[in-house]
Amino acid sequence: MLVLAAALVGVTLAAVAAEVAVRLLFGPQPRFPSRVVEAPWGLRMNEPGAVYRQQSADVRVEIRIDADGFRADRDHPRAKPGGVRRIVALGDAFTLGAAVEREQTFSHVLESELRKAGLAVDVLNAGVPGFGTAEECLYLERALFDYAPDLVLVSFRAEDLEENERADLLRFDGRKLVAGRDSYVPGTLAHSALLRERLAGGPARRDEAEVFAQSRLAGAILDRIYRDGRGRRIPVVFLSIPAPDLSDAFPAFDTNRDGLLLVPAKAAFEARTGKEPLYYERSHQHWTPLAHRLAGEALARAILDAKLLGPAPEPRPKPAGP
Repeated sequence: MLVLAAALVGVTLAAVAAEVAVRLLFGPQPRFPSRVVEAPWGLRMNEPGAVYRQQSADVRVEIRIDADGFRADRDHPRAKPGGVRRIVALGDAFTLGAAVEREQTFSHVLESELRKAGLAVDVLNAGVPGFGTAEECLYLERALFDYAPDLVLVSFRAEDLEENERADLLRFDGRKLVAGRDSYVPGTLAHSALLRERLAGGPARRDEAEVFAQSRLAGAILDRIYRDGRGRRIPVVFLSIPAPDLSDAFPAFDTNRDGLLLVPAKAAFEARTGKEPLYYERSHQHWTPLAHRLAGEALARAILDAKLLGPAPEPRPKPAGP
């Protein structure tokens, strides 16, 4: 027991030392905490009922999590209300909406735009900070299909390539996707990781063979998500999130299939790049409200044009006067 207590004290002191070192070397840092806990299905999830703040030199926002782990200001019944089309939005902190208020997230913008078009839609924001594509796939299979979605929206970032490999939940054996370990609930010291990265001059570079293998794994996971949806007659939309320089790491993947749509945010951003900020420089390069709005509007247009949720109901004719 004394050994365990000493170990915990040592970890705490190491975290404090890392925090002090970061502040001395680089000044006050943005604070973007995430309240993430172990889920009953062996992965991470947002802590149900959590309320906390994220702040930096750019922003100060409140994060509210509902009883099921979604970012929302109200709870959502597991049973879908009659007449409502439901979208489940999966992703990491970009999907959750780090650095923006809930009403500014692309999930909320998408919901608003579809409602303006006459569709009764609820978008469940299931973004979890730190998630990769493998976790998103298993979260969908183990929990989110229970919410009877009419459409699944999955975001993809270049960071997913490494996160999928690190999680080791799914593996690609050269021919097919196979199961890796059954659970993944990592504990991290964000500031010590930041310190290591800063002192090393940035993230470690990866060779071409490593990137190729990671891309094949990501492509296989995306294919599994699509097939999961297809088997349930649920369309799948992938939102590709570019880096601040608008480079896009979406893997080679056949998107020319029924019930599948790829929406590259890059296309929505290009006309505004260099004119208005799309990524916060002092907030871990998270999206600004403008970037979320552009992405949400692009998603709504693409979903409506492809009629993935069916046509909006025709307005009822007015009763004839006497």
